[in-house]
Amino acid sequence: MPGRDSLLALDPGLNNPAAALFRGGRLVAASRVKTQTVWKGRDIAERCTMVAHAVHDWANEHGIEDLGVLVVEWPQIYVKGRSKGDPNDLLPLVGVAMCLAGMLDVNVRSFKPAEWIGQCAKTETGDALTSPRGRLVWRSLDELERATVNVSHDAIDAVGIGLAALGRLQMRVYPGAT
Repeated sequence: MPGRDSLLALDPGLNNPAAALFRGGRLVAASRVKTQTVWKGRDIAERCTMVAHAVHDWANEHGIEDLGVLVVEWPQIYVKGRSKGDPNDLLPLVGVAMCLAGMLDVNVRSFKPAEWIGQCAKTETGDALTSPRGRLVWRSLDELERATVNVSHDAIDAVGIGLAALGRLQMRVYPGAT
């Protein structure tokens, strides 16, 4: 394919990162990226680098010679009291994303969760395709693209991030819509 018309979308994470690869605006592969349990004992910066290498390897397996842009989900840190858990736990997500960006040396874009998915809450258990977020992303894909997804909540998020970057995420704009 001439030019640099591929897009790699990343839902960063230390344990369950996920990636989605688009060529010519169409999804060609999406899945969670395998990480190693033994990495959990490593220094956080080293662990971010190891995860970024795993994502890079996944992307290379699916062909990124024409990669033009990396799109990442950028964590939203809320003021004290609105945040679930320790906001410092979000910093490694940035580490993974920026390590990967450095390896790829391509244009980088980012979306905070509310920028790409609005207020559609993330679920991490149950069937990813029956969650409101999963249904929203799934209906934005055609049958051939759906066949390329190794379904998990994280992979659905990576696909959604890519679709948002491409202007293809079919969001509903009225309250309570799923």
